[in-house]
Amino acid sequence: MQIVLIVLAVVGVVFSPAAPVRAAEITVAASPAVEQGLRAAAQVFAGETGHKFAFVFIPSQQIRRAIRASEVFDLIVVPPPAMRELINMKKVTGEGVNLGRVGVGVAVRAGAPVPVVADWGSLAAAIVKAESLVFSRSAAGLYIESLLKEKKLWTQVESKVTRYVVPGEVIEHVLRGRGNELAFAAITVILATRQRGVQYAGPLPPEVQRFTAYAAAPMVASRQQRLAEVFAQFLVSSQGRALLEASGIQPPAASN
Repeated sequence: MQIVLIVLAVVGVVFSPAAPVRAAEITVAASPAVEQGLRAAAQVFAGETGHKFAFVFIPSQQIRRAIRASEVFDLIVVPPPAMRELINMKKVTGEGVNLGRVGVGVAVRAGAPVPVVADWGSLAAAIVKAESLVFSRSAAGLYIESLLKEKKLWTQVESKVTRYVVPGEVIEHVLRGRGNELAFAAITVILATRQRGVQYAGPLPPEVQRFTAYAAAPMVASRQQRLAEVFAQFLVSSQGRALLEASGIQPPAASN
């Protein structure tokens, strides 16, 4: 029923989930950190509306590169800086909706010793002791590199760092890894892979935690622009937010 009300408000069309629907496909390009939440929400939305989804989960810089190359998606989900760039390029409609934020976590493979990461001192000791550090070139990985440089650890650990393009490759590395390895990724990515053999050591300590916010907006060139807007509004409804939060996406930060 909630999706019905959203459709009425946004599209202005009387709609019932039980009524015959001409199924459309909504293409979504999104950062990997929000994959599980978006898939969960899309499954509910598709079940009630009959529409389908096609997802591409790649880092925001790759999404921007694809859009600059004239690729078109229906809905874009990226951090606010990337969204502002797309707004300035007149590639998306409006300012988008704020879906929430995701922190950075630490992971090891199943059976490996779980490091203490409660404060920066203990985490720094674990980083120095680790035989290998693994992270991606997505938002979480870029932050880890900047943090290590800020804390004057980069030159000490750079030789044992392995970088991947996307977080999924980090997880695959952890699963086939050996020895004392530490992996850093968005908390949502780690939580989604625990059943595969990834141990979640915990979030970065509060004093060095960095949250990445995510916003969603339809593309101007989308053929399903209005339907994409309906889905975006569903994501920020109470039902949609509950699904996002269940995946590890925290509510948006309170405005000052």
